[in-house]
Amino acid sequence: MRIGIDASSLGGGGGITHLTELLRHTDVRASGIDAITVWGSEATLARLPHELPWLQLEPQPELARGLRARVAWQRGKLSELASAKCDVLFVPAGAYGGSFHPYVTMCRNMLPFDPVESARFKRLSTALRMRLLRWGQRASFERAHGVIFLTEYAR
Repeated sequence: MRIGIDASSLGGGGGITHLTELLRHTDVRASGIDAITVWGSEATLARLPHELPWLQLEPQPELARGLRARVAWQRGKLSELASAKCDVLFVPAGAYGGSFHPYVTMCRNMLPFDPVESARFKRLSTALRMRLLRWGQRASFERAHGVIFLTEYAR
């Protein structure tokens, strides 16, 4: 099995740490995995382990250009890359709008789904961001072949 990982939305902190630990603790032989390819920005990929022989890190220059370019890349180029290189796509950030299937996503951020906490954000841009995240993640969860929930509360 060949796994592709969309790291385009993992900009810092917990997401990269979580992916790094997941990769370091993956037993590829026992899992039947032949290769894992990770697509992301150069900055993101620089923070992932480079010593794993089965791990292919493929930097995507478009991902350094902001949200609009990242969404366009995910909807277009990622689907092409995944079709050529993997059997299943893993999207740890939760939102995926591309056409490749099957994919598995992860629910790591509960903030967009908590109305009380989301309402505390008074700036229009932040409130809009929470709504867009909730909409995008919900649509991704509904279309996914699998969703990983980190807690029972998230489920």
